[in-house]
Amino acid sequence: MNVSKKFIAVVMAMLMALSCLVVSVSANDGTDNTTPSTGESSTVSDGGEGEGTGEDTTFAEGPVLKVDLSEELDELELELDKEGKTITTNFEKGTTVEYEGVEYALEVSIAPSKDVFKSYTEDDFCVFSQLVPGTEYTVTVSVVDETEDNKDVTGSTSAKVKLLLAQAKPSAPVPVEITSKSIKISAAVGLLYTITDINGESVGYDWVSVTKAGAIEFEVDGEGEKYIVYAKKAATDTHYESEEASITVTTKKPAPTGDFKLELEDKTNTSITVVAYENVEYSIDGKTYSKTNKFTGLKADTQYTIYARLIANADQDPSDAIKTLVVKTNAKANFEANVKNIKIEAADGQYANSEIKFTVTGHAPANMNEAIYGDTRIVPVAYSVTFGDTPLKEATTWDTVKLTQNGSFTAPGYEEKVVTVRVKFAIEEYKGSEWKEASTFVETKDVKIGRTGDTGTKILEFFEGIFNFLFNTVPAFFAEALKSDVWGRLFEVIGNIGKVLG
Repeated sequence: MNVSKKFIAVVMAMLMALSCLVVSVSANDGTDNTTPSTGESSTVSDGGEGEGTGEDTTFAEGPVLKVDLSEELDELELELDKEGKTITTNFEKGTTVEYEGVEYALEVSIAPSKDVFKSYTEDDFCVFSQLVPGTEYTVTVSVVDETEDNKDVTGSTSAKVKLLLAQAKPSAPVPVEITSKSIKISAAVGLLYTITDINGESVGYDWVSVTKAGAIEFEVDGEGEKYIVYAKKAATDTHYESEEASITVTTKKPAPTGDFKLELEDKTNTSITVVAYENVEYSIDGKTYSKTNKFTGLKADTQYTIYARLIANADQDPSDAIKTLVVKTNAKANFEANVKNIKIEAADGQYANSEIKFTVTGHAPANMNEAIYGDTRIVPVAYSVTFGDTPLKEATTWDTVKLTQNGSFTAPGYEEKVVTVRVKFAIEEYKGSEWKEASTFVETKDVKIGRTGDTGTKILEFFEGIFNFLFNTVPAFFAEALKSDVWGRLFEVIGNIGKVLG
């Protein structure tokens, strides 16, 4: 039976409604949906009676395509798998549309169809598989008149779908600098970057594209907090965006606080030394810091700036409280005093009970008034004299600092002896305006005291001998005489002499 012209007009009107297709794209690549996205939706329209002419569609965000057919037809959903090799529709096998009591079948087809395998799911949904990524396909929905009397009642609408190629996931972002307020990472051209807190919540940044290699810096508010930095490859005309790579970083805590002095300790024509502190680091260029407080290999008569700051822990910002000290190296090498050059001079054979003199010489620049910073000198400052454990001269200080000093003492007694002269020396360093004592040490000199060559001494020695003889001999003689009868005989002799004389 032939179909009336009115019936054909209604069917054609229905097919024209099918030509208005709306295609939207949403990501479905298996990544965390809380991560910010930059994909855009695309719309496919046009088409009409006969073979439709829908516009090209690229999936900038992921492999899901939805087509809204009309109220008469249910929504047609085309879902691409992750790799873009399979399309699954939500139209079941045998889906029909009814008009004036007559059911017409809906059929979904794809072109080019070569090597494309058409199958159905367990729920009878149509699936196109073995698709080739990068190939443009036309998905067509057709109204099929399966009755013999209505073969002219047919039509279709279609949409062109260009499958995109996959992109490999990029390498994880690499931190360049992390502070308590910001996170800076290296950036590669063609990648997109963003940052979230540890829970994946946005901290105010959309995906940032990179057109020039360098670094991207994200400002954050959390001090000592964890953040996640993401990177992915952007979608192109031929590829959909890649999976995201990420890295978790922890911001630093604030810089240490405190105070210290930056002072010069020593300098030469090739070195500068500043006072060292336990929690301070130093630099001579303001960039590279270390705990080394001495800088060597410098140029003579040259001005340098020394920098110092508090040492920060690994999880802290570096200190921005930097102190500076400007120092000029010496124009020439320093004078270095040497202990080997000091002298204590006293002549042996000087006489007891007379003033015995000695001379002490240190080691210093020829003209101490023209000393330069860092020169050293050794000068005598005090002396004492002992005979064994007996002090002959108590500690005596020279009030005026001189390179050469004189001293004297007296050694009592008349016998020969050896006395020891003890001299205290000070090692001093010139600090630019004055000499400052660095340390002290004691050197000794033994002096032999003689007794010859002095008439008065000889006379004293003669009487000393007689005294010693009498003191040691006569008492013993009388003691022995008392023990014998010599005294009785002596008195007997004296008595006999008296009788004769009488």
